[in-house]
Amino acid sequence: MQSLNWTGNIRELRNVVERLLILSEQTVTPADVEQYVVPSAASPSASSLHHLFEQFDSLEALQQHIATVYRQAYQLQ
Repeated sequence: MQSLNWTGNIRELRNVVERLLILSEQTVTPADVEQYVVPSAASPSASSLHHLFEQFDSLEALQQHIATVYRQAYQLQ
C-alpha cells in the first residue's frame, strides 16, 4: 500500500482501510489488498461484493458485521 500513488487526501486512505476491515476475514492479507485496494480489470468490485454477501445469511447480518467492525476500528462502544 505504501508504493501506491495516493492521489486523494487522507480520506481516501481512511476509506481504503475501512473497506479492508469490512471486507476482509479475520486478518487483512496481501490478497485482500490486491482485491479491495487495487482491483484489476479481471477482478471487478462486483465480485468483491458477491464474496461479501456470501459470508452472511442476510442483509441484517452483514449490517451487524459492518457496524461491529466499524466500532472496533474506531474504538466506539
